[in-house]
Amino acid sequence: QDRGTYYVQLEDDIVAKAGYYSDMKTFTTQTASDEWLYLEFSQLGFRGKMFKTHDLPMIAEFFLMFHKDKPIDWLLDHLLWVKVCNP
Repeated sequence: QDRGTYYVQLEDDIVAKAGYYSDMKTFTTQTASDEWLYLEFSQLGFRGKMFKTHDLPMIAEFFLMFHKDKPIDWLLDHLLWVKVCNP
């Protein structure tokens, strides 16, 4: 089955402001050629994070390995440090 290009983590109890989707789409289109692990469209924990679908298996594996150690948003910070910031 075909997948989309991106995956966005949202929750069912959030009411997004008008234009949220189009703002995300516009910003993502402008940064599509840049290298990024994820884009952050919300500062609330794991909500509003956008990933490239080809990165999802690696991200999911990391979360599965360490989900008992830290909350998912902390794991995302740790993953960013491991994959991007660690020389």
